[in-house]
Amino acid sequence: MKKTKLGQELIKGLKESLEFERGKRTLRVSDVKLPKNPPVWSNKQIVQLRKDKLRVSQPVFASYLGVSISALRGWEQGLKNPSSIARRLLQVLSKDPDTFIRLIRDINVPKKKAS
Repeated sequence: MKKTKLGQELIKGLKESLEFERGKRTLRVSDVKLPKNPPVWSNKQIVQLRKDKLRVSQPVFASYLGVSISALRGWEQGLKNPSSIARRLLQVLSKDPDTFIRLIRDINVPKKKAS
């Protein structure tokens, strides 16, 4: 029978599990504090963030968040709700807009190869 790399790793993992169960192996433990779910944003809060804190247009704000202008308009009109990842971005952006904007501007986007 052919031995695969995956099969060998599974066998190794099972042997390590048995060693732990028998008290012959200790495991590394880390405590991780998980963040709370991102806060819910009302349409008024989103408009206020865009207009009062950032002072940018809808297209610019949508670009910052990586969403379509129609999605942003839906949020601002209260027709749609931002996803959890969008709410997290809104949270980060509202806490430190200068750093957020600097980071997204400094990201190197790979250029498309000419065909």
